[in-house]
Amino acid sequence: MAKSSGGPSVGDPVLILLPDGSRRVVVLCEGGKTETKYGIVEHDSILKAGWGSQIRTSSGMTAWILKPSIYDLQLYFARRATQVIYPKDSSFMVTLSGIRAGSRVVEIGTGSGFLTMMLACAVWPTGKVYTFDCRRESLEIAKENLKLIECASVVELYELDARTGIPVEGVDAVFVDIADPWNVLEHAYTSLRDSGSLVVFVPTVNQVIKLLRENSNKRLFGDTRVFEIALREYQPEAEALRPYTTQVAHTGYILFMRKVQARHSY
Repeated sequence: MAKSSGGPSVGDPVLILLPDGSRRVVVLCEGGKTETKYGIVEHDSILKAGWGSQIRTSSGMTAWILKPSIYDLQLYFARRATQVIYPKDSSFMVTLSGIRAGSRVVEIGTGSGFLTMMLACAVWPTGKVYTFDCRRESLEIAKENLKLIECASVVELYELDARTGIPVEGVDAVFVDIADPWNVLEHAYTSLRDSGSLVVFVPTVNQVIKLLRENSNKRLFGDTRVFEIALREYQPEAEALRPYTTQVAHTGYILFMRKVQARHSY
């Protein structure tokens, strides 16, 4: 992907902020055109502008040209092979896990790579993300999405079913996003360093209960916590501040546990 310090270049993703606040993320190409409800946006006009500049559409309307954040890339551009973990959940999962630059982490269930992108940004530049998925199609889409960020070099993708084992040990955290996380519980335990974090995302209460029961029976992890993240965005109008009528409400549950050395009651 082309990079530029002064302004966008060919191959860069850009965020087009339209007059009504709606957003479009596109990758620039010479002679390219992007159709919007406010007219056509010429890519050549964007290439001549700097970040944060205004341009005019073919209908004379103005639009802002902004550098997209990872939030923008995931919500308005990245491809999806499966249901994804939204930034409201993935950012909390990363913070909860305690990982930082230099950490080594395992991800079970790469999916479209949304969480993978967040993990890569967290451990970059000296850490490592080992991500596993048994579906080649998902891995290919995740690989394309990872090209949107600058820290993809720390990611290693593997076509492997982690239910059969995890070929990495001594990692700082294991993240799980599969339908049956209880079936990788012991493998996650083996892969983690002592006191390492296990962070699991599941969409239903039944899955939460089953995972809690499995851990209670095997006594592998302690410091167990369960969270649900609610996020409400408001219309930024000074005279009519109120929540947007359309929102992403329930997405899933986040389970956090730590590896403990002795398998006893806690």
